[in-house]
Amino acid sequence: MRATSHRKLIMPYNTNYPQNGDLIDGTLLRENINALNDKVDSVPAGPPGPQGIPGEPGGEGPIGPQGPPFADAVVDSVTTLDPAEPATVAASFDGTHVHLTFGIPRGVKGDTGEVSQQQLTDEIAGTARNPSSVGPYTGDFSDPPTQQEMRDFRDWGNSFFNATAR
Repeated sequence: MRATSHRKLIMPYNTNYPQNGDLIDGTLLRENINALNDKVDSVPAGPPGPQGIPGEPGGEGPIGPQGPPFADAVVDSVTTLDPAEPATVAASFDGTHVHLTFGIPRGVKGDTGEVSQQQLTDEIAGTARNPSSVGPYTGDFSDPPTQQEMRDFRDWGNSFFNATAR
């Protein structure tokens, strides 16, 4: 867990970042999610409400099966871009699935020959660590979501960002 009291925010929470089709800056996105987490954490828990009115005898049915997870990620397409173009990702949500579209630039043709350990280390330093190590978010959200549900989602998001950043 991170200590929020020692972290300096770069930006306040922005409900409009990122927009569909934007190139995503990992640092800004992480700061935006952290700012949202700070807003959630700052909401004090209220006192318990009064006891509700009991229902009619026999008026409750059995609890139904749990529904599908809130969202699954679906990769709609991956396009190969020219080497000079920046990588892109677009995300949308249809109420059930997060849809992702990636643009990945191909590498430039290199010289033939041997690669030194330093050249290999330098090239690897700018790549993602292990994004496939993080599975899809499988938690549920109540209406309204609880603080714990938001924390669970924040923790999943942090694990995703940590797995994809160097």
